[in-house]
Amino acid sequence: MNRGLPAGGFLAPALVVGLSLALAGAWALWPEALAGLGRAAGRVLPPDPAVLARSMPEMAETVLIALGGTALAAAGAALAAAGVMALPAPLAVLPRLALALARALPAIVLAGLIVAAGWGGAPAGLAAIALHGAGRLAPDWLAAAAAIDRAPARAL
Repeated sequence: MNRGLPAGGFLAPALVVGLSLALAGAWALWPEALAGLGRAAGRVLPPDPAVLARSMPEMAETVLIALGGTALAAAGAALAAAGVMALPAPLAVLPRLALALARALPAIVLAGLIVAAGWGGAPAGLAAIALHGAGRLAPDWLAAAAAIDRAPARAL
């Protein structure tokens, strides 16, 4: 008869002890954290209008990169999904693998790879967001394309 702790029975006490130690450490450092937060807020509030005026073009470029990358991602994912659905099953594995790879890699890693390949600046960010976004959107497009009845297309 096993009167000890059940399998995994040490997990709950370990979590309680770990959480207690983390909270105790946070409580001890709380005054320093608040002081640091106050200093940081004092440096950025109120914002300096000269800095805002200088950074407006970069902020606009960032928004345009995000919008353009998302639009390219939606179009690219739709085209990829349509292409995958048109391929025979053995050949459809390669585009699905490429889309899964684009989905698995974070956009910042894709941007780094694109820059390392020799293409820098805003186009690298746009391409990275487009590739990553296409990888994220492709499963939904593939599911939608798979749900389409193909009988009318075969009839033509």
